[in-house]
Amino acid sequence: MDSSVTIIVESYNFTEDRDAAPLRRALHAACELRREDPAGREVILTDAAPSGALSMLLKDFPEVRHVAASGLSYDEAKFRAVREARGEYVVFLDGDCVPQPGWLEAHCAALRSGEAVATGGFTRYEGGWFAALCTLLDFGFLLPLERRSLGCYASNNSGFHRPTLLEIPMCESELRCNCYAHAQALMRARKPVLLIPEARVRHKTPHFFGERFRQGSDTVAACRVNPELRENRWLRLGIFAAPLFYSELVRLDWRRLASGYRDLELPLWSLPFAALLCPVFRLVDLCGIVKALAFQPPTASA
Repeated sequence: MDSSVTIIVESYNFTEDRDAAPLRRALHAACELRREDPAGREVILTDAAPSGALSMLLKDFPEVRHVAASGLSYDEAKFRAVREARGEYVVFLDGDCVPQPGWLEAHCAALRSGEAVATGGFTRYEGGWFAALCTLLDFGFLLPLERRSLGCYASNNSGFHRPTLLEIPMCESELRCNCYAHAQALMRARKPVLLIPEARVRHKTPHFFGERFRQGSDTVAACRVNPELRENRWLRLGIFAAPLFYSELVRLDWRRLASGYRDLELPLWSLPFAALLCPVFRLVDLCGIVKALAFQPPTASA
């Protein structure tokens, strides 16, 4: 291999909100990490933006390799970069994330030692108490932060032994990101994703209502494309399954809050308020769940 580690930064999020500032921060951080070991590290940007939209930005980062990915899905764009990578290991950093100190070293230590062929780090939204609670809703499945196998990882903060990833690639479906199905495929191959608590990134906090509605819709879609999920059998109930999905989300929020509030940087005194707000915030998810159930394909419950 020409380079031992490839940091892959995606621009798919830029195509959604057209805010170049987070992508610039991500590329700056990735390039700083590359400069620590120019011979052993490279940075690739998957350019999913319309032709020429990122040309001015790329001029500020001449050391970044450009991989055209216009028209490709989130997972497809990332996998194209994997095929183009020169490193034995690839580490994903989304364009709306900034790595924290020790992030790359934590991923690479586990990969290089052979402890794991796939690693997942912890993603937290930028900000204070509200951002911590939003993190619980979206990335609570990573809590508590203990070194363990993951049934699902955060694609914005993950690492892989490249030959293994080429052998067991990310899946494709109607979902924007198929990290659950991919983690399950790796687990079946006895190559599970290992949670690395020290590999942390800060993620731009998304627009609350849009993100919550999308997450609710994806909750249903995930059951359609992953029939092994126990919630899949609820689909046959149609729209009447909505309370079941909603109740399960709130139950998991409360359990993860109790075990992982320190990892979220939440003070102990705030837990009652957080526990009360979880069901309120999840009402927006419920709207997305209802919409997805109401318009699900007729064969979804088969």
